[in-house]
Amino acid sequence: MKNKYRYPVYSVTSCPTNAANWETAARRRNCSFDDVKPINRYMCVPIQEKTEFLEFCYDQIRPMVQPGNCIELAGTGTLNQVRCNAFRKGCPDNPYLSDSIYQHPACLDVNTNDKCYYEDPMCPNITATTERADLTMDGAGSSWVAGAVIGSLALVAIIILDVLFRRRIFGYVLATNEYG
Repeated sequence: MKNKYRYPVYSVTSCPTNAANWETAARRRNCSFDDVKPINRYMCVPIQEKTEFLEFCYDQIRPMVQPGNCIELAGTGTLNQVRCNAFRKGCPDNPYLSDSIYQHPACLDVNTNDKCYYEDPMCPNITATTERADLTMDGAGSSWVAGAVIGSLALVAIIILDVLFRRRIFGYVLATNEYG
């Protein structure tokens, strides 16, 4: 449990990604999860620094998040809306209640090492999900490919120069034998 917040919060490795798991987590934390009680709703979001996810029972009425925004936990426990319009994909197009953030996976897909959202084009590591891993290579893989391409080009250049050099020498020898 973290002490800087006005209510108990708990660090988790990731947030629930569907309604059933969200409800299970709400029950585990003893938060309300029905539509009758608008306060004490279960939340799980990245913190503002994007270094971890926290789950907690929010002590305010669940906010409506505006289109083009994700939410993060800031200060002593405020849910801040943060712009996500630059995301490659997955930025919410419609307003949503903060406790249904699980319906917007890009808002919960955070690279805690580089402190950014994976869908943000400025995020350096874009290999979080299987879909992205299939489309990209890690640093070692891309270095190997670049080295192989450069080595192949160098080998082709050497062979071409060798052939040209031999033709020139052979052509010189033939010319001197015919005229000499």
